[in-house]
Amino acid sequence: MRQTVWQWDTERFGVIFADERGVLFMERIGEPEQGKVARRLIWTGPDMHPMHTFSISDDEYVLRGYFLSPEGQYLALLSGEGKLFRLDLATGALDTLATFELSPGVTQTLEPAGELIQVVTRTHLDDGLPPEWYERVTRYDWDGNQVADIAIPGDRVTFSPDGQWITWEEWPQDWLAPMTVVADAKTLEPRLQALGATTCFSRLGSAGSRWLSDSSGLVLDSGDGYHLLTLDGELRQLPAFEGMDGRFEPVPAPDNPDLFALGRIAVSDGAGTKRLGVTLYGFV
Repeated sequence: MRQTVWQWDTERFGVIFADERGVLFMERIGEPEQGKVARRLIWTGPDMHPMHTFSISDDEYVLRGYFLSPEGQYLALLSGEGKLFRLDLATGALDTLATFELSPGVTQTLEPAGELIQVVTRTHLDDGLPPEWYERVTRYDWDGNQVADIAIPGDRVTFSPDGQWITWEEWPQDWLAPMTVVADAKTLEPRLQALGATTCFSRLGSAGSRWLSDSSGLVLDSGDGYHLLTLDGELRQLPAFEGMDGRFEPVPAPDNPDLFALGRIAVSDGAGTKRLGVTLYGFV
């Protein structure tokens, strides 16, 4: 079987995205703490020959996020200057879908939301203990039409897979412990409040979903370990989570409400009776 090997200057070019249709390269000039500073983007065909070369800024820019559309036709990109772009992988057409006014202390992330594009804008309000943040969630379709603009009274926003529920973290006035709020995604009317629990697993910072695939509950981190919070208000520890420390962030599977990735080492059902994986403590 014949194989073809390509090489490039890894100090100058980095791969952003690749599949059977081609590769998106970023020509970079540095590695700042957030994102990657780049000069231009290059889309190649499967033979690695450049097809489209473009820039999303006149100066160096930081790329905050990118992901592929559900049907694979477009790539969404968010620049550090607050511009949301859509790249047509077939034609190379680059369209600006939205522009955000950013000020000091504002950060943004880009992520998929079902068939929609979601931008989360996070504003640092003050330097109290703990510091206060304000988040706004903006959603667009792939034609650039704004579908939702939600001001969140907290931070670390998550949405249930069915889009019906939203969670955020806030701190009561006494600042004794964080509180996770589960609310209606349309009205922001709270349904549940879990004091002393958070969706932020700080040890590894896993970006996986906290919600079960059927939207019946979500995984929270509390002072005595990881628990499952159901929409009925029950906060219970699954046998699979018992004895786990910060290295074993349990992330629900995207297609099975009774299957969890336990950190980077194993997959288990909720009862802990079916587990696949191996623990390599020196390499976790």
